[in-house]
Amino acid sequence: MSKHWLSESASGFRLSVSVSPGGKTSQILSVSEGFLRIRLKAPPVDGKANDELIRFIAKELGLSKGSIRIMHGFASRRKLLEIHAPTLSLKNIEEMLAAA
Repeated sequence: MSKHWLSESASGFRLSVSVSPGGKTSQILSVSEGFLRIRLKAPPVDGKANDELIRFIAKELGLSKGSIRIMHGFASRRKLLEIHAPTLSLKNIEEMLAAA
């Protein structure tokens, strides 16, 4: 994974996240150690946290849930997401997530 939490890829963008499931709300906490740290309101049971992560990131970026997929880390707190967003730039995504 990249040292930076957001990078461009051949098919869009890659986002490295570290999630903490089971919180009261879903929110972005900080950037640490090359990961965007996110608290999720869903529990880590039956893929609910993964579904909430995709829903949350899609909402923050104004994208459909189908534009985001988990590439690595389905059962881990650290995940690599792929974002297909041809209308957004790296700077747009970074600003949108930093403002959240």
